[in-house]
Amino acid sequence: MNRNRHRALVAGWFSFEGRKATFGDVQAMEVVRRWLDELDCPYDVAGHPQNRVDGVDIELVDPNDYSVFIFVCGPWGGGRSLLHRFEHCFKIGVDLSIRNSAHGFDLLFPREFASTHQPDLAFAAGSHEVDVVGVALVHPQPAFGERQRHAEVQAAVDRYFEVSGAVRVPLDTLLHENTAGIDHVAQLEAMIRRVDVVITSRLHGLVYSLKNGIPAVAIDPIAGGAKVTSQATALDWPLLLAGDRVDSEQIALAIQQSKTQETRELIEKSQKTAAIGIERIKNSFQHEIANRLEM
Repeated sequence: MNRNRHRALVAGWFSFEGRKATFGDVQAMEVVRRWLDELDCPYDVAGHPQNRVDGVDIELVDPNDYSVFIFVCGPWGGGRSLLHRFEHCFKIGVDLSIRNSAHGFDLLFPREFASTHQPDLAFAAGSHEVDVVGVALVHPQPAFGERQRHAEVQAAVDRYFEVSGAVRVPLDTLLHENTAGIDHVAQLEAMIRRVDVVITSRLHGLVYSLKNGIPAVAIDPIAGGAKVTSQATALDWPLLLAGDRVDSEQIALAIQQSKTQETRELIEKSQKTAAIGIERIKNSFQHEIANRLEM
C-alpha cells in the first residue's frame, strides 16, 4: 500500500479489550471525528466490540494504510510500542492526561500536562435527550395461579428498554431485601420525583407515582385484572395495560401519552379523587369508632 496515503486512524482506549474505556473517551472521539469530517479528511476508527465502538481492529490494521495516527482521550503514560507501529505517521495526541515528558507525539493537545489544563472534549459532544423511567415490577404471586403474567410483563418491559434506549431506574417497594437498595419510603418517593415516568406492575408503584405528581404506566400482571386494575379504577387513572396482552409498543405509546398536558391534568384529578375517597373512609372510620366509645 502507499505509505503516503492521506488517511487518518483514530484510536483510543476504546480500541482495546479490557482497557476500561469510558463514555467520555467515546464522546471525545466523536468530536474528533466531526473535526475530520469538516476537513473532508478520510479516516477509520479503531474500535472494539467490548466498548461498543464499531471500527477496524487496531491489532490487524496495516499501519501503512495511514499517514496520520490520532490517539484520543484518557491517560497516557508511554505507549511506545503502539506509537512505534505508526512511526511513519504524523502522530497526534488529543485530550490526553500526560504522565511524563516522553510522550512520543508529533503534535499534542493535552488535557493535562505539566502546567497545562484544558477542558475535556466531552463538553463539545452532542447531547441526546432520553426518557428517565422508573421501573417497579411485582414479584411472582402464586396466589393467582395460572392467571399470572409476570414473565410476559417483564419481557415486554425489557424489550421496551432495548428499543427505546431510555434510562432504567430500578424501584422497589419491599421493606425486606429491597432489590433497588431503598431503605426508607422517603428515598423511594425522592427517586420517583426525579424520573419522567414510572412503569409499574405494583399497586404501590402506581400510588406513589401519582401521589408525587409523576405519571405511571400501570401494567396489571394478572390475566383478567386484579389489584393494579382495581386501584387504577379507584383513581380514575387511564394509563393501564393488561399483562396478558402487553408488548413493548404499547408501553412506548403509553409513555408518549404520559408526556401530554392532558395526562398532567389527569394526575391532579387522580390526586383529588384519592383525597376525597380517603376523607370519606376517615369520616366513616372515626364515626364508627366514636360510636363504640360511647357504648
